[in-house]
Amino acid sequence: MSYHEALTAGPDFPTCRYAGSRLTFRGPRKRACGGHIAVLGGGSTFGRYVPEPYPDLLERLTGRRVINLGQRNAGPDVFLHDGAVLDMCRAARTVVVQVMGAHALSNRFYRVHPRRNDRFVEASAAMRLVFPELDFTDFHFTRHMLSRAAELAPDRFGVLRDELRLAWLRRMEALVAAIGRPVVLLWMAPRAPQAGGDRLEDGDPAFVMRGMLTALQGRGVGLVEVGIGAPPSLEGKIFAEAERQIALSLPGLSVHRDAAQALARYLADPKP
Repeated sequence: MSYHEALTAGPDFPTCRYAGSRLTFRGPRKRACGGHIAVLGGGSTFGRYVPEPYPDLLERLTGRRVINLGQRNAGPDVFLHDGAVLDMCRAARTVVVQVMGAHALSNRFYRVHPRRNDRFVEASAAMRLVFPELDFTDFHFTRHMLSRAAELAPDRFGVLRDELRLAWLRRMEALVAAIGRPVVLLWMAPRAPQAGGDRLEDGDPAFVMRGMLTALQGRGVGLVEVGIGAPPSLEGKIFAEAERQIALSLPGLSVHRDAAQALARYLADPKP
């Protein structure tokens, strides 16, 4: 396929399914062999638009089988509710979890789709009480709903943001406990964990801050930080022209290389 055809047709990377799971994963399919590394995360882990996402590069660097279980538009909920994914994690030597945003999970204010965690499903009575000016029938995606809530009621938005952060921490603690294996968080983002995080505009992972990661580290979870940098790059990406802006929002080839190298170094000498 020519470069022009690739831009027109979009990427055609292989996908696969695993027995017992309703999810579709980045291929090729790999057998959980024990001693493997399982990788959970969102679109950056799935590797949308890049021929070799960081789990593939990590496999080459470590010589260990690496199973990419990343899901586009994922939050912690999608993995907690998938028994097949948890079984592959429990059989792993190590589990890498890309840090996902706090907007993409169900909480006491709203509910998200169980497999497409970016999809807004329903507002709770508490949400309607705090934001009575919002017409929730207008929203299909959590980001759209949250941006409108912040715009219309900035004084009340902090209550919602605090709930999301608390729900994220509790859900991540539950995920780590359910995995029951050594877990390494991967922060792969354009901002540092201590920089911003109060607004959606501060960038992904939405609303997650250093203190939330520190709380998980206190439970024996490792942390690897990789900066994406600016400006956004289309380096090494294959995408349909209509998806240019989405492609710009995701890490390029050099970031995937940096992530794989940083993880390989950490796994060779894990921190206590």
